[in-house]
Amino acid sequence: MAAKSTGKFHLLIVDWQPLTRLGLVTLFGDQPNFKVVGDAGDFETAVGMVQRFRPEGVVIGLGNDWLDALALVREVVDFDKAIRIVICSPSAEEWHVEELLRAGAHGCVSKWQPTELIVHTVQAVLAGKTRVSDAVAGRLMQYLTGAESQCGQEDVAVLSDRELEVFGRLGQGATVAEIAEKMGISPKTVETFRARIRQKLAIPDNSKLIRAAVEWDIGRGAGNDVAGKTRRGFRVLEDEGEGVAATA
Repeated sequence: MAAKSTGKFHLLIVDWQPLTRLGLVTLFGDQPNFKVVGDAGDFETAVGMVQRFRPEGVVIGLGNDWLDALALVREVVDFDKAIRIVICSPSAEEWHVEELLRAGAHGCVSKWQPTELIVHTVQAVLAGKTRVSDAVAGRLMQYLTGAESQCGQEDVAVLSDRELEVFGRLGQGATVAEIAEKMGISPKTVETFRARIRQKLAIPDNSKLIRAAVEWDIGRGAGNDVAGKTRRGFRVLEDEGEGVAATA
């Protein structure tokens, strides 16, 4: 993707944490080839700025609001597939990263990485490449090869058809309200199904339930085998001396 007529890439910064957002704005604002056109701390503001400014890139700082980040990635892709998206993650939570890449993000870098590597990753993504930083790539590939799968087909066999449908939709990032609308039931009924699923699968809280659902959905889509996960497009590459992952 070419820079604007100013010679700078126009960038939108999104992070739900004000201090982290300020840090990202400052980091990229100091770079000669970037222009930060705006920053947002919530989903609605971010969507409005994407539509208003049409930036070449969006950097999304990931935190506890990962489902909002997932929804934002999907919204940006639906609005303009040419906009490049980079996830800046506070940790190597591989299940988040994989789901965000599936939704349309083009790269991911850990917030713990040196600032020059964060900038390098965003530059590479805006140049049309797909990049996952070394800190994230190892965990991601470990996950994609099934080393940490926590919920297999034999586990979900205890669920009823309706419970399984709710579980699957949770794994695809749907909210309780969205699931209720899709299934033609009330949100309270969805919450009841969710509680039953947690009880049957011995999952202590809703955040761990969502993680298990995402992992199961990923494994189901890949056929639960290493070859299937490789066919879905991930491979490890070496680029400029740094380990990165790229999509085929």
